[in-house]
Amino acid sequence: MQNNIFLEPTKVNYIKSVRLELPNSQKPKFIGHLNEREKIFRTKRNDYQIYRKTQSIAFNLDLVNQFDIEVFQVEYNGQFLYIAKEHLLNVGQVFHFQKGGAETQLFAQIKEFSGSIKEAKNKLENQLEMFLA
Repeated sequence: MQNNIFLEPTKVNYIKSVRLELPNSQKPKFIGHLNEREKIFRTKRNDYQIYRKTQSIAFNLDLVNQFDIEVFQVEYNGQFLYIAKEHLLNVGQVFHFQKGGAETQLFAQIKEFSGSIKEAKNKLENQLEMFLA
């Protein structure tokens, strides 16, 4: 099953509202904002949205693969957490829950996130250095 992601304009021309339409939903739901200039996707998560089995945060796989995003920012428990897209792709696990509306998601453990954009990009660079060494 296919789900669709829509970008809607906001008052700031380079920031788009990101909406997800699932096959069984009445209307698209808001999932975050995409800053096209900085290439950052921003969203919020609550405790009930954390996958407890792996202590992970999920992102729609189509969003990750189809949009020009370098960093994902998640506001969780009053903190901002960051993960570089390439690091997310390297450490993430794909799950598909039929019961949840047939949305394929990429999950990354909270421990893989960083406290700043710079740290997230450095974590990716360190990962690449280890791979090339």
